[in-house]
Amino acid sequence: MRIILSMLIALSVSGIGFFWILGIINDRYSIFPFFYRQSELLVDLESETVYLPVKEEEESRFTVRALTDMGEIHLCEDKNTVVSEMYDDGTHGDEQAGDNIYTCYIELESEETGTVRYYAKADGETSNSVDVYYFSVPTEEIINEMKSIEGELSEIESGYADENGYVPDEKLPDVMSEISDYVRELYERKQILDYEINDGNVLFRFHSGIPYLYSPSVEGTDEEGEELSLSVITCQPYEGTYPGWLDPYLELPDQTAEKLDGVFGNCSFSSETDYDGEEVTLSLIRSFSSDEIILWHGHGGYSAEYHSILGTGEMFDWIHHFGDAVRGQIVWLSDGRAGITSKYIDEYCGDLSRSFFYLGTCKSGMDDVLANSFLNKGAAAVTANSDTIFTVYDLLMIQSVMNNMTILNQDTENYHTLGEALELAKEQYGEDDRGYGIKDSIAEVLIFGGEQAENYRIAEYEKVDEESLRKILSEYTSEPVLNFIYDDFDNNDSHEAIAFCGREDEVDGSYVGIFYLVTGNGVQAIRDFGGYWDTGKVFDFGTEKIFAVTQYFTTGGITFYYQIDEDTIREVDGSGIGEGLYQDEQGRMCMTDSQYDASVDGSGHTWNVYYFYWDDGLKEYGGTAITTDEFRQYNGADDILAQIAADGYEVTSIYQRKNGIININCCDGIWNKNVRVAYTDENVEVSPVTEGYFYEEGIIKPALNTEIATY
Repeated sequence: MRIILSMLIALSVSGIGFFWILGIINDRYSIFPFFYRQSELLVDLESETVYLPVKEEEESRFTVRALTDMGEIHLCEDKNTVVSEMYDDGTHGDEQAGDNIYTCYIELESEETGTVRYYAKADGETSNSVDVYYFSVPTEEIINEMKSIEGELSEIESGYADENGYVPDEKLPDVMSEISDYVRELYERKQILDYEINDGNVLFRFHSGIPYLYSPSVEGTDEEGEELSLSVITCQPYEGTYPGWLDPYLELPDQTAEKLDGVFGNCSFSSETDYDGEEVTLSLIRSFSSDEIILWHGHGGYSAEYHSILGTGEMFDWIHHFGDAVRGQIVWLSDGRAGITSKYIDEYCGDLSRSFFYLGTCKSGMDDVLANSFLNKGAAAVTANSDTIFTVYDLLMIQSVMNNMTILNQDTENYHTLGEALELAKEQYGEDDRGYGIKDSIAEVLIFGGEQAENYRIAEYEKVDEESLRKILSEYTSEPVLNFIYDDFDNNDSHEAIAFCGREDEVDGSYVGIFYLVTGNGVQAIRDFGGYWDTGKVFDFGTEKIFAVTQYFTTGGITFYYQIDEDTIREVDGSGIGEGLYQDEQGRMCMTDSQYDASVDGSGHTWNVYYFYWDDGLKEYGGTAITTDEFRQYNGADDILAQIAADGYEVTSIYQRKNGIININCCDGIWNKNVRVAYTDENVEVSPVTEGYFYEEGIIKPALNTEIATY
């Protein structure tokens, strides 16, 4: 829970800092003493694990940030007991050597309930502290106390619910207000350990360590290569709990699964993979594996601490689920069920390679944490909802997206990708759920997993036999094929292939080998790649496609671009400058440039971003120099310049690009910084490359490649 200091009273006793800090944890007050002076140079101590059952051992990663060279740094327990040295050399769990983030792993275990406080020390400096809590299995008396609190919450909600047990929209603010007041009282009476009040729910933790998520009952929303053989699984843990008028819509996931089974020979669905209500157990979730399509519809929720939560069909068990609940893998939901978090997937799910998950619940995609738990296990793509979503819209989108993936795209003569299918579904039922009722938030369906997920297909439709091209290649070379891209690269209704043959470097995972263009007329070597490379990828600009391959060096890389025309291949103008080509969240085509210009002395590695587009060839949006007075003509410019000046930086140059971006370079005599600003006809606002940051490091030039830049 985040602590924001609102008052600080400091006394000095023999030179030792003694603080009583009045803080706010979200909207609650807490008073606690610190008997040491917290350093301003040793900050942000964190532990991966802060809640544990007693008598269970778990390894936890601690990190702390040093703002200056401090020599050795140690992690200490209460009473100045050193438990481990912390490292910034790329070992002992340290992710990057020399970045001033010090790391260590220690084994956490306690025989008794209570709290152990940790802090980092170096050269007389002491960091902020981190408390690790240990809990024991709740006794019957404690369970009854928790049940009593749950009953009080239900009693409060019943005072606002209609005859069907749902809280009307107009009464939601009132019920949330009373529930929030009650939870604050519980905290003040020391009946709960901590809490957070979120938009639409309240999360708190009992002194037993068990987290509880309250969400009001609301009607009509869901809050709370080689062809693969895919098993289609439908999970509807809340089947039978919705009002009757939703029954026809609730049949859509199963109908969709049946259609996938009928269209694709590689998909199978039956009653054995149709799970409803209490059949959606934690055991089922643990059994998810590779090569599956999971269509999940039900209730979900979100909290700042646990992120997206999926309600299951299994009832919460205070004893059986205790350990997982303390670790934040399971949450006790206000309907009595067990909800799972991303940590549950991290802990219990195995290989999910090539699987696709459609998470049709409220707030399942409010951030990327839950989606990433599936993607990190190998899932090909995850689709989820950005906020509280109306049930009808949710179910219609599940059906439409999946149905569209069974339809051929006439432009590509292949089945629609997930990205294409979602766009068609939005054209049919709306970009978001605004047309399906009235609520404070707006929900849309999102795809997680990047370009791979956007391009995910359930199966490939082959107009031209790929196998024949592979056979042609095999007769030309016996080298292992590391990548084989089969496509109609020149959009002439005739497929070609680009193949990368060679070997993978066992040390760094890069590749050494030769790229070939394979057509029905034979094989043509593109070039012999003797260095270290990736295996290439294709960019589709609608009317034309280009093939890109990147060579890697110690500190960066250079990307080369090729275009195919009939049976010939040529290098594109602008090739060989900059690293990679990718699309940012705003849809801009970007390329990075590896430099050492973070400091005026030429040190400090930076990756500066430039912008490109395709217009009968690769082109760059060049930057035209403008003055600060010209920049001030935009609304919001004065605030941006004032912030730069207040931070001690002086503007050195400003470049305006026709894609709606202005780059401001500035320097304080030591560090070079730049600010990315998005502009319209009248307004400007900061649009950082890295979310949450005002500045980026380095100097942005007018253009990365002046030969293809346009102004």
